[in-house]
Amino acid sequence: MKTKKLFAIVMMVFMPLVNVSVSVASEVVPLEIGFDDPFDTQDDPNRSPETVPEVSIDGYTLTFLPPCNGYELRLLDEYGIEVYSTVITSSTLQLPTWLSGDYELQIIPTGSNYYFTGTISL
Repeated sequence: MKTKKLFAIVMMVFMPLVNVSVSVASEVVPLEIGFDDPFDTQDDPNRSPETVPEVSIDGYTLTFLPPCNGYELRLLDEYGIEVYSTVITSSTLQLPTWLSGDYELQIIPTGSNYYFTGTISL
């Protein structure tokens, strides 16, 4: 009986020191590689596209792994009209809350004729 009480007291003492983290799981956005004009002459024709980054979305926050700093991000609506564009400056990006619906997400590396594309819902 004494060991149960001692155990309970020890647990109460150390419980405030335990860090419990609760977070909503983010959704990974599947990306593909697209090309602006695959027949266009390139400065370095032997250069292949980079590794496709992993992008996840949690609400209106995008997370990039590896970071895509300096890349352009575009959102296109269902008609292919650009509704939002910005330069990625960190590993996370907060999208405007006025956006609502399904969008084609494009991530364009600087000076390239290819882009990474996927679909997101806000």
